[in-house]
Amino acid sequence: MLKSMTYDEAEIWLRASNVQLSLDLGREFPQLAKTDLHNVMVPLPSTPTKVAYFALRVIEWLPVERTRLLWLTKWHQYPLLQRLFFETVRRSCGIADSISLSPGLLVGPNQDQTFEVEYSSPQHSILGGLLLLMLSYDWQGFIVAQDCSDQIIIGDENIYFCSNDRDRISAAVELAKQYQLLPLLDRSA
Repeated sequence: MLKSMTYDEAEIWLRASNVQLSLDLGREFPQLAKTDLHNVMVPLPSTPTKVAYFALRVIEWLPVERTRLLWLTKWHQYPLLQRLFFETVRRSCGIADSISLSPGLLVGPNQDQTFEVEYSSPQHSILGGLLLLMLSYDWQGFIVAQDCSDQIIIGDENIYFCSNDRDRISAAVELAKQYQLLPLLDRSA
């Protein structure tokens, strides 16, 4: 399942999905609210190949068996190629709305058991590919999962893993280490 999300639709979905978001949908760069969430800030890998694989692993940090929301908070209008390509990818998935009107994309869980690895599911590939484009273009946004307090915030050439569970933060630190990335900020201690 893929569905574009407007601001109003996203607010309704977030409330109905028991997602306790610590940031504002309309902010250019999401700032963490004063909550119980711990976070770790991880810089992006330095090579394109590592960024591509890292993007796939990042989205696995959230529960893949749940519906996830990818939300853009800031994107560039120039060069035009970036927005046009991002929207072309969305259109190829059946999403006709522009990102200006619908900056969100709801991605359903993979319920088709014919795929041997999660990487090969269409939902995982689309979400990972769109995240890769966001990272490549230095766009900002976040990803959350239904009925989950964990959040991934994207921006400033970093990814912020946020959770009220210290074990989840430890998993994010381990993920960073697998790509020889050092967390720049760790409030999990």
